[in-house]
Amino acid sequence: MDQKAIDHGTSSPSKSTQSVDLYLRPSTLELSGHTPQGGPPALEDARTLIGVVSGLDHRAAAHLQVLSDKGAPRYVKLVIVLSAACPTTKDVLLDLYEIQVASGGDYEFHLYLHTDNVTSPTNVLWVQRENDDCGTVLIGADQNFLLNAPEATRLTLGLPLSLQQADSLRQWIDLVQGSSTRLSREVCDIPRLVHPEGTEEGRLLWEAYKELLDDQPGALNTVTVDPETGDVTVEDDEGNPVPTLTSSGILTPIDPLKRDLSGVFEKGAIAIVNEASRLPPLRLPLPPTLFEKQGKDTAGTVVRESKYRLNILPDEKMLKEIENAKTRCSTLLRKFSFGMGDAQRWVPSLARPLFEAELQNEDQKGRTALVAAIGGDIEAFIGRQSKRIIDDARTMADQMGRPLSENDPALAGILDSARARLEKAMDGRFAPLYEYNKVIPEIGAKSAHQSGWGHVAAFLTEVARLPRLALTDPYYSRGTELLSKASGLRKYLQAMDVLGDTLVAAYLSNRNVDSDAESDLEYIAYLTAECLTERELCEGLLALIRKPRS
Repeated sequence: MDQKAIDHGTSSPSKSTQSVDLYLRPSTLELSGHTPQGGPPALEDARTLIGVVSGLDHRAAAHLQVLSDKGAPRYVKLVIVLSAACPTTKDVLLDLYEIQVASGGDYEFHLYLHTDNVTSPTNVLWVQRENDDCGTVLIGADQNFLLNAPEATRLTLGLPLSLQQADSLRQWIDLVQGSSTRLSREVCDIPRLVHPEGTEEGRLLWEAYKELLDDQPGALNTVTVDPETGDVTVEDDEGNPVPTLTSSGILTPIDPLKRDLSGVFEKGAIAIVNEASRLPPLRLPLPPTLFEKQGKDTAGTVVRESKYRLNILPDEKMLKEIENAKTRCSTLLRKFSFGMGDAQRWVPSLARPLFEAELQNEDQKGRTALVAAIGGDIEAFIGRQSKRIIDDARTMADQMGRPLSENDPALAGILDSARARLEKAMDGRFAPLYEYNKVIPEIGAKSAHQSGWGHVAAFLTEVARLPRLALTDPYYSRGTELLSKASGLRKYLQAMDVLGDTLVAAYLSNRNVDSDAESDLEYIAYLTAECLTERELCEGLLALIRKPRS
C-alpha cells in the first residue's frame, strides 16, 4: 500500500501512549491522521523492560532518559543492534552510556552488530510488572523505540506471553545478551557512515569499528546452551562465569512444574450449560393457594411451605425415563471432562466432538420417548388426559378442604399450562446446549489469600484417574454410545489424553496395561490420602502420568 495514498485528514499528529496489553501500532486511524500519532506504550507500572532494539536515535535516548529519571521501569536492559549507516550515532551511544552510569547499572545497554545489510532485525520489547511471571511482548519491525512516524507496513503488536513462551524468551534474551558487547565509553566511537558499502573508506571505518568491539572485554566469552533445558550460561576466556539477566536475578526462570502444566489449558475449555436451553420439567408446579388458604405459614422462626405439582404424563415410568435423559447429559459431561473445582468442568478440544455426538444421541432418545408417550399430537393428548388432570386436582382440593367446582377457571388454567409445557418440550432440547470458555488459570500462589495449586491438583487427579478407570472398570462404558463400540475406547483415550500419558501410549501400542492401570490407581489413592501439599500432589501425579513404561 502506498502510504502517500492514505488520506491523513486534518488532524495534526501528536504523541500519545497506549497500554502495553492493548498495544497495536499503527492503527488505521493513526495512519489517516484521525487520532494522534502513537508512540511507546505507557510503562509506569512496569518493573522491567528488556529487549532487542534497532535504529535508536537521539529521540530514543531522550525517552530512555525520562524513564530513568522517573525510575519506571526499575530495570531496563536493552541489546542495541547496530549496522553500517544506522541512525545510532556516537552522540546517541554517549547519551545512553551516561544513563547507564547514572543508574548504577539498573539501565544497561549492550551492542550487537547486525551484519546482514539487506534485512532489518525484529524489534522486541518485553514488559513485566510486579508479580507477573509472563508479561507482554511488543514485537514488530518498527525501530527507534517506537518513536518513528507511523508506516503502514511496519506493525508492532503487544502480545501476552504464556509461561512456556516467557521462559523461552528469557533464554533467548540471555543468549543474545551473552553474545553482545556491554556499552562502554570506548565503544561509543561508532563511525558515521552514509551507506553501508558506499566507499572503500567507509568499509574500512566499519571494519575498524568491528575490530574495536572484538577487542572489548567479553569478546571471547563462551555462550553455552543446556541441551535439555535450553538455559544459557556465559563464561569469559578464563572460564569464570559471566552474569546473565537470569543469573543476576533480573529475569526469573519459570517454575518447571508451572511451565509443564501451563500449556495443557490451551488444549480445551470450560463447558458452561446454557440454562435457557434446558428442557422444562414435565412435572408442572401448581400454585399452593389453589388447594390452601395460604401456601406459607410462619410461627416465629419456624416456616411451613407447601408445594404441589402435576405429573403431566400418566405413566410414572415413562416420565422418569424422559427426566433421566436430562440427568444422563450431566453424567456424560463428567465422562468427557475434568473437574477444576467449584463444579467447573474442562473439556479437551479433541473430546468435544465425541461429547457432542453423545449429547445428540441422548437428545434423540428423549425426543423419541416423549413422542411415544403423548402420541405425537399434543392437543389430542391433552384431550385424552384432561379428565384425569381435572379429577386429580379436584380430589387434592377436596382433601385440603378447598373444593373446586368442575367448571372452576383454575382447572382450565392447569390444562393450558400443561399444554404450553408440552409444546415447549417438543420444541426444545433434551440435551442442553453448552458454551465453551477458554480459561488459562493462574498457577501458583502469589499472596496469602490465594491457593494457587488447589484447582490444578483437582484437575490432575482426574486426568490421572480417568484412563486408568476406563481401562479397568467393567461398568465405565455404561451410558455412552462411543464406548460400546469396539474402537470406541481407543478414540476416547486419545481424545482425553492431554498430558502425554505413557500408560495411554502403551495401550495404544497394543500392550497389556491392565496391571499397570490397577497399581497406578492404588498409587493415586495413596497420593491423595497422604498429607502432601497441593503442589507436591501435582508433582506426584504428573510424575505418574509421565512415568516411563517398560
